[in-house]
Amino acid sequence: MSTRQELSANPRAWRVAWLAAAMVVCPSASWAQTRLNNLVVQYHDVASPAQKSYRFEFSAPSWVFLRTFDGQPGAQLSLDRPDNVVIEYGPQASGTRETMRFLPAGPHAVTLHGGDIGRLQVRRVPEIRFCKYQYDPWVTEEGPYDWAFLERYLLPHVNTIVGKSHQDQSDRAIPWRAHGGRWIIETYAPGLDRKDLPPEKRTLTAEEAFTGLTSAVKFDQPWIDGQVVDEYYQTLEYMFKPTTQAVARIHADTRFAGKRIDLYIAGKAKKFPQLLINTVQAGAKITFEAYHVEQPTEAEARAYLQEEFVKRMAGYRRVVPDAPRQMVVALGIFSAPPESLDVRPTANYHVFQDLEFQLLANDPAFDGLFGVMTYTSGYAEAETLRWVGRLYRHYCIEGRTTRLSRDPYRLTHLKNPDFAEGTRGWEIQPAAAGSIETRQISGLGYRQGRYVRRTQIGDSCLVMTRHAAAPNVIRQPIKNLTPGRVYALRMYSTRLDQPAATPQPASGVNIAVDKVELLPEKCYDHHYRSIHATEPEYFTYHVRRFRATRTTAMLTISDASADGNCQGDNRCETAVNFIELLPYEMP
Repeated sequence: MSTRQELSANPRAWRVAWLAAAMVVCPSASWAQTRLNNLVVQYHDVASPAQKSYRFEFSAPSWVFLRTFDGQPGAQLSLDRPDNVVIEYGPQASGTRETMRFLPAGPHAVTLHGGDIGRLQVRRVPEIRFCKYQYDPWVTEEGPYDWAFLERYLLPHVNTIVGKSHQDQSDRAIPWRAHGGRWIIETYAPGLDRKDLPPEKRTLTAEEAFTGLTSAVKFDQPWIDGQVVDEYYQTLEYMFKPTTQAVARIHADTRFAGKRIDLYIAGKAKKFPQLLINTVQAGAKITFEAYHVEQPTEAEARAYLQEEFVKRMAGYRRVVPDAPRQMVVALGIFSAPPESLDVRPTANYHVFQDLEFQLLANDPAFDGLFGVMTYTSGYAEAETLRWVGRLYRHYCIEGRTTRLSRDPYRLTHLKNPDFAEGTRGWEIQPAAAGSIETRQISGLGYRQGRYVRRTQIGDSCLVMTRHAAAPNVIRQPIKNLTPGRVYALRMYSTRLDQPAATPQPASGVNIAVDKVELLPEKCYDHHYRSIHATEPEYFTYHVRRFRATRTTAMLTISDASADGNCQGDNRCETAVNFIELLPYEMP
């Protein structure tokens, strides 16, 4: 066998030989690494590159981001092997090309050939995950989150897709992987279905864990790169040891070569230190669940995130000193029913998300973080997913350290939008004496879907008791609008007079915004069943989107139908709250 045949039969040897040749072509072995933020390191940023090869080195398996500008026709960029062309320009050369590839630890090189380019960038970036494919929103009016939606708003900014374990998604996974991406599946933790059994029956063997993890969509299929297992927390100790034993066995099994098992872990490190140690020793990544609730002010949000996010990471580092490099942070993005971290109508949730990402990018606790993901698409509005794509690009690819959003944290368009201060700020026009009142209903906010268990957030509301003679009306001026900008008004309502199990929307809730350009195709009333109520209970999520035509407008809410008809059951009691008005970015 010739030397060339030997190299062709052994891709690793071919890569090593090619890298050695690249070092001869480019004898200057040094490069200046520039740390852009905790997540991004830049190795090369060269205008009109004169050299043909550019080298870089990873101390651990990592993602490389390659970007070229203004290539001539036929220009190509190869990675580690001359036949591994990852960027190329066709006959009509122009514009920007970029790709992300997962590489092993060690030296690497990119080589230009076939024509000149205007600029080359080489960066290390984190694993950037979208979770999850074919999980459409519970609020169906926001979807679907199909491949076309992802291609436009998310796929350019991620390198890893989390898919479903019970579906064959190879039709999307195979071409995604061919372009350098990874495809992992989300699976159900073996033994989790036993958590409610008596203690003596809550058992799991390593063999059962192994079988459970390897049976998901035939885990040996080549289109699956790994799985992230949902989930592990303090009271599931019976699952810890057998799971990590099974993970170590899978990673040592040649049938699953190159595949990785990661574990979703919720809670503080001191609750399960051995699980964290064993997870890392088994070769798995810790997927750190970080579901943060919106806070009243920016100062309170920063203090809260220091306590709940930064200090939690510090706790993980005390158990696993190199914790960030072994972790993927999973930020919660619940922003719509049936469950939402957007719990205060006086705060801009997208600015709160920006603060979370800015911490990841800047705080020393997250230096060298392996990966970032958001959880999960089904609980998020479409605008939130579009915003996540922009946050990924800003912090995880461009390496920015300053905030992306220019909007203030506090929303000042409405006063007292949750009726926590009675009717202050609202003009009240009752149909009869006592037909409009404010109440405290224990657990109302949590049953609506706000992520606020064991708090009183969202328990205040305004209740309108219907009368046939006239409608109940409340109104308030909307202030501080920017003409030409689009806004979203969101509100919850529920019927209090019906049996809890009655699956019908609140009767006759009418929302009007005067002196604006309403966008009817972006408005809806979504009726849903609570996932937090012990008995069936139903709510309506009202969304109105409009373009401001002046700095002020008028909001009017009544219990009459849209045509003003007040006929109906005089006993009808409708509760409303969470009247949030915030900027909306059109797609």
